[in-house]
Amino acid sequence: MPSRGILGRQGGSRPTLLLAADRRSVGRREQNDSRPASWPWRVHPCSGSVDPSNSKLVFHALRSSRLATERTIRQAVEVVMIQGGCFCGAVRYEVGGTATHETNCHCSICRRTTGAPFVSWASFPKSEFRFTQGKPTAFASSETGTRHFCPGCGCQLVFVYDSEPLVDISLGSLDDPTQITPKDNTQTSSQLPWIKLADALPSFSEGRPDE
Repeated sequence: MPSRGILGRQGGSRPTLLLAADRRSVGRREQNDSRPASWPWRVHPCSGSVDPSNSKLVFHALRSSRLATERTIRQAVEVVMIQGGCFCGAVRYEVGGTATHETNCHCSICRRTTGAPFVSWASFPKSEFRFTQGKPTAFASSETGTRHFCPGCGCQLVFVYDSEPLVDISLGSLDDPTQITPKDNTQTSSQLPWIKLADALPSFSEGRPDE
């Protein structure tokens, strides 16, 4: 059971029942309340309600706090978004979320569609990717998905899966390719014989065992 209460009065008004715990809490607030009267969050010690004379200050403080929070969220989103684009600058993209499946792919399709001995990729959620400038050319290189190139310079930018919620970003098309580092080599059964890997990364003759 709560402690027995006592009868008290608030500013000469009708009696109010205060529990012993409440009296101790009020006493601590009154003793420690060194805030100036103009402070917008000043409250009545007994009621706990905001002083109505400072309601405008409270409103502006709330609004400023909300706007500051929104700015912080926008800045955080801008920081984590990774940006990239083609060589000529006609097509640009950005992507968020967490990178997965960071790999050097040695398959013949990647080799033939880029003219490079292998291609470095990282997967991202498809919902977090968007083109921000230009319109790429799409090419269905396999039954798995579609590759997107710049129609001007031919740079291969992304691979979009048909049946998975993922998109692969070619790491060479990032504005800062050092942001993401490959974690393994895949499809090494198609690796060119004059490629000698010395990166000490795990290698898989096809895809990863968990794929």
